[in-house]
Amino acid sequence: MKTLAIKIHEPAGDKTLRFAADELARYITAMDPSVKIAERGEGECDGAIHLGVDDLWGDELPDPSKDDAIHINVDGCCGAITGSNPRSVLVGVYRFLKELGCVFDRPGPGGERAPKKPFGEFSVFVREKAKNRHRAVCVEGACSFEHVTALVDWLPKAGYNGYFMQFFKPYEFFRRWYSHENNPSVAPEPFTPEEAAKISIGVRAEVKKRGLMYHAVGHGWTCEPFGIPGVSWASGDYKIPEAQRGYFALVNGSREINGGVPLNTELCYSNTSARKILAETVRGYCESNPEVDYVHVWLSDGANSHCECEGCSKHIPSDWYVILLNEIDALLTERGLTAKVVFLIYCDLLFAPQSQKFNNPGRFTMMFAPIGRDYSKPFPTEYEFNGELAPYKRNANEPPKSLEEALERLRLWREVFDGDSFLFDYHLLWMANFDLGGQLKSEVLFEDLKNIRGQGFNGSVMCQMQRCFFPDASAMNLGARALWGGAKSYEAEAVGYYQSVYNSDGLYLFEYLKKLTGLFDLPALRSEKDISGYVTNMRAILRATTGFFPIVNRNALRMPEWEPFLFHRELCNRFAKVFALKARGDAGGAKTEWERLVAFINENELKHQYIFDAHTFADVIGKAVERTGPGFLY
Repeated sequence: MKTLAIKIHEPAGDKTLRFAADELARYITAMDPSVKIAERGEGECDGAIHLGVDDLWGDELPDPSKDDAIHINVDGCCGAITGSNPRSVLVGVYRFLKELGCVFDRPGPGGERAPKKPFGEFSVFVREKAKNRHRAVCVEGACSFEHVTALVDWLPKAGYNGYFMQFFKPYEFFRRWYSHENNPSVAPEPFTPEEAAKISIGVRAEVKKRGLMYHAVGHGWTCEPFGIPGVSWASGDYKIPEAQRGYFALVNGSREINGGVPLNTELCYSNTSARKILAETVRGYCESNPEVDYVHVWLSDGANSHCECEGCSKHIPSDWYVILLNEIDALLTERGLTAKVVFLIYCDLLFAPQSQKFNNPGRFTMMFAPIGRDYSKPFPTEYEFNGELAPYKRNANEPPKSLEEALERLRLWREVFDGDSFLFDYHLLWMANFDLGGQLKSEVLFEDLKNIRGQGFNGSVMCQMQRCFFPDASAMNLGARALWGGAKSYEAEAVGYYQSVYNSDGLYLFEYLKKLTGLFDLPALRSEKDISGYVTNMRAILRATTGFFPIVNRNALRMPEWEPFLFHRELCNRFAKVFALKARGDAGGAKTEWERLVAFINENELKHQYIFDAHTFADVIGKAVERTGPGFLY
């Protein structure tokens, strides 16, 4: 029996380093049960691995607390795994284990494996720094506490370094799961905003245990500080107290909750008292939540709903936004609070400020959210906008007609703010549900994240389903690889992924999924082009799934990674039939077949709950089954 010491160096009492040491010990003994881990690294040992933070990178890292770098130098049973911060050390531990053959494919049961092999018969040297600072995931879709904590546990294994919990109380995302509103076969569980707040605290503890950067809030600042809850996008009978009415935007002659949705309601930003209440709430939040690294301060989630009073009309919304952000910064600076403030470029705020400047740019991080873009092709590595940008028209603006137009507006924002920034995008939320082969969403995500620095971003925070690992986890794994840096072409990275996870038949699986992605013809499914040819596609899909079934069946008997493809095969066949009926003009038949498909999904939901978001799938595809023309589904 070998005795191995795992020794923690500076900072000696850090909980993330302690966790990294425990993880290293756990996987080493899983690979080689003959290894004994020395208690606290004391006594006679056959070898030692040292963990700690180093400063080997010098000026290469603008901020070592936020920028990740790893240094692995282990020969046999001796060596060191160090990083630029405790989180980086944990990422380095998982990278070391991958070099030994461990696979961390996805969150949840069956998502990883450790090979049985003698420990110490190897040499590993890695010295790398992450290309992008921001490599994070944002809560969306339908999820439980267990789903999210499993995802948080997996993130550093893949190389991600942050998590974003939206809202003051993230009620809506968890309500969708616990209510089981789309699945009558599972009993609903009572769930309240207070329970969502408790879940948020529990998730945050798991995030910080791993040293991940924690992002928070975003939605809710235009209603929560004034006693009006902002927990979902559902319309309700919300009343503004008369004493507070002057704080809210004047639109069409009245100050009301916009469409009954507090989250979509703007404030009267020329009202100094309204701005002060909001700014003081941000200060109070940061004081009460010092572990929050990035506090997102967004305006409403609506468009064309800004205040039309005489005072507000003196500036466009982005100028008022900068005024508010400067006031927030002054309060945080006065109290010595160090949280970064994330501001949002989105909807009406795409129009760059005309008169205001940031007093303290280092406080802020800019977030660009091109919602509604086309996810069938990646960002252009270079773009040329030959059109004319329309001037701002209060409450009469149209969304960008192209991604190039949105990028041109971003370019004008960069003339005002040239500091830290990231892309906030939705690759794995709505449109991903149409791509049952998974290869288009994986490739577009990979290309966008690989080339993100060329667009001036320092990474990405991905707003997505938490359970987006169906039919496989290629999108999230290759996305992590692209954000870290050093990635090859998509084809080369995908080949490596499928071979490592699915072994000898992995390349056959890759080719099969590429074929399915082509046959599922996303523009036709989204009613962006004629769907009449889909009957032929359905027949080809049925032939493809039938022909590949023997390979799936053989592997599913011995490898849990293959088992979901049994469910996937039936889902593909039923899905194809729904849209073939729609293509024939048989709306009633398509609806009936869709209801049968939803029932099939519901029967299998709990079995595949860690990888497949049945709620979001049914919501998005159900709308597509009903609609008759193109357009954004939300």
